[in-house]
Amino acid sequence: MHSLHEPRGSSLANVRVGYVIDSLQRHGTQKALLYLVSGLAERGYDQRVYCLNDAVDPEVQTELTRCGARVSVIGKRQLLISRGVIALFLELRRWQPDIVQTFLPFGDLVGRTVARAARVPVIVSSIRARNIEKRRWQFLLDRITLRWVDRVVFNSQRIIPFALEHERVRADQVVYIPNCVRIERPVPHASSGQARPLTRTEVRSRLDVPPDAFVIGTVGRLYRQKGHQFLLSAFKDVLSLVPDTVLVIIGDGPLRSQLEAEALRIGIGERTRFLGERADVPDLLDALDLYVQPSLYEGMPNAVMEAMAAGRPVIATNVDGIQELVADGETGWLVEASNPQAMADRILYAMENRDESVRMGAAAARRMQDEFSVDRMVTAYDGLYRDLLARVGC
Repeated sequence: MHSLHEPRGSSLANVRVGYVIDSLQRHGTQKALLYLVSGLAERGYDQRVYCLNDAVDPEVQTELTRCGARVSVIGKRQLLISRGVIALFLELRRWQPDIVQTFLPFGDLVGRTVARAARVPVIVSSIRARNIEKRRWQFLLDRITLRWVDRVVFNSQRIIPFALEHERVRADQVVYIPNCVRIERPVPHASSGQARPLTRTEVRSRLDVPPDAFVIGTVGRLYRQKGHQFLLSAFKDVLSLVPDTVLVIIGDGPLRSQLEAEALRIGIGERTRFLGERADVPDLLDALDLYVQPSLYEGMPNAVMEAMAAGRPVIATNVDGIQELVADGETGWLVEASNPQAMADRILYAMENRDESVRMGAAAARRMQDEFSVDRMVTAYDGLYRDLLARVGC
């Protein structure tokens, strides 16, 4: 396995990198892509982003463009009639990138195939979770297309064994580059109309949350993987003992209506806020007393990293890349996945031991700053790309 790559000499200038990704929604992988594009732009890279479907957050697209990247949205309909694949092939042949980097399952399959056909010198893929929900035909396609890939970047060491066994990644293809988190609060852009970050009290007021309530929050797509149903069950137990508590769920997805109905059914609807997708996550994190990540499986979740960077005490499930972020009892607490009782017990413990929770949040913020900076991740990709281009004589 290859680890973090340190650059040899000065950074490459005018290297052309094309990124193929499923969507440009404001999720963890897209944030990592944004940090990567921004950092490599400062090092002289020429970059283009190819989004395969129509799920695009306008702010994400604008931020990528602001970094100097050209963004092309191909669209699901164009892909279904093959016109989009042909257009992507012609674009790569015309532009002639030095490297194609792919992200997310569909982006991996399409990007690897088209880049191979277009004779791109270097193809780099990525695997960002244990893909336990893939079907047999998807694993088969992975095994075929991974033969064309020079390296596969993993953001968590704990998900590598699954990929070696099921997706048949070769050991010599493996590169470990952990995710990063932006430590500083971003300065609001003039077009946002927001002159400054909101205060904790202002955020709570906008959420109709009492200023003295204990607020628990989580951030993530509303998919089965994220385990929100277990958090709702745990919150019911917490609320029965500490009525002055509010649960804030940030994110959207196909399970939203089902989760909202479940919250009402078990009697916690009035104390639960479903906020949907939000661009003001840093403000919302500052308004929390405790962050909880109930995932069933993960890669290295940006949401947990952002909560830790914000100094929030974190309770998370003991799965995959989360174990590489949260040192149990030192920078947060780990609990068994799919166990709402264990989660409720730990939440109650954190509520009863506020001083310990504050110390835990401070330790988490220090770890993010020391080990998971944006510059560290960008330097690793810069070194990886340099090494691969040197191997092919570019």
